[in-house]
Amino acid sequence: MPIEKRLSFTYEGETYRIEGVKVFRCDHCGEEIITAEEIRRMEKVARQKMESQFTGKFILRVSPDLHQRLSQMARKNRRSLNQEVASRLEESLG
Repeated sequence: MPIEKRLSFTYEGETYRIEGVKVFRCDHCGEEIITAEEIRRMEKVARQKMESQFTGKFILRVSPDLHQRLSQMARKNRRSLNQEVASRLEESLG
């Protein structure tokens, strides 16, 4: 009979905490065993968590002077501050 545990699981270089992982314990040696099906489920959960962390939003802290200069450039270019910063980031990353 499996027990449910919360485990840390590394997927594509990121570590995720997965709830309710079904683990079997060997009666002979006490080693914990996870089935291939359960590993696939854990990978799916990790993949979903990984994809959901990129929402297109993040907080950026800048100096008041840079904030003012970016705001002035945004007005000059008839864009919102967000559009101005996003445009400049796109340009710098190619």
